[in-house]
Amino acid sequence: MSALGHYLEEEGIATTIISLIRVHSEKVQAPRNLFVPFELGRPLGAPGNPALQKQVLKAALDLLEREGGPSIIEDYDDDGVYQAPAADWVNLAADMGVDVDLGDMDAARAAMQAEVTALKPLYDQAVAETGRDPVGVSGLSMDQIVDHVSAFLGDPPDSPRDDLSSGMVLRYAADDLKAYYLQAVAAGGGDPSSVQLTDWFWQQTAAAKVLIALRARWKDGEDKSLKVVCGNFMVPHMQVHGLGL
Repeated sequence: MSALGHYLEEEGIATTIISLIRVHSEKVQAPRNLFVPFELGRPLGAPGNPALQKQVLKAALDLLEREGGPSIIEDYDDDGVYQAPAADWVNLAADMGVDVDLGDMDAARAAMQAEVTALKPLYDQAVAETGRDPVGVSGLSMDQIVDHVSAFLGDPPDSPRDDLSSGMVLRYAADDLKAYYLQAVAAGGGDPSSVQLTDWFWQQTAAAKVLIALRARWKDGEDKSLKVVCGNFMVPHMQVHGLGL
């Protein structure tokens, strides 16, 4: 989007961009950039907060009135509004399988399956309450997702889809897995912030331990597809740094 901003400006169309990765804004130097401290996929902040979302949009549009350049990078100040931790959040899924044996593929698969089964009532509740089912991009059932993801702890399995490589199915299956967990635990009550939810997933679940292990196993390997998928898409950038990976 930053590069596209240059082309639009050359045609006389003013642009302003909401940036989630500051280094991209600094290197591409689009004319106007609002850098926000939110997770990837949430450029307007936490869902369900229209007041905040309007505030972010206004801040981005206000840059159109700023003079300077050739590139303006403004940091968004959320004034502590975004993602205030919910002190009374009761984590109903706290006892996940953190100590899973990643050297035993069957044990890892069993730990993930146990978590998926335990979270299903909460997931179904969340889907019923929101009317949104965020799982489905992989085209696999949750049981198939668990099998396919955990299989990469060993030799890469065959693709369960005729139209996608095994590595691409892994990418989408991992996305579905994360969406399932976060949708489920958000239904547990207490209105947790998105930071609390993602920290819970990456620090307290067997599924996250498996995804982290896959990143470490394949990010520097010879398989180019798995190197890209596991190195760039398996673990979010913020968690890579937060967990010291």
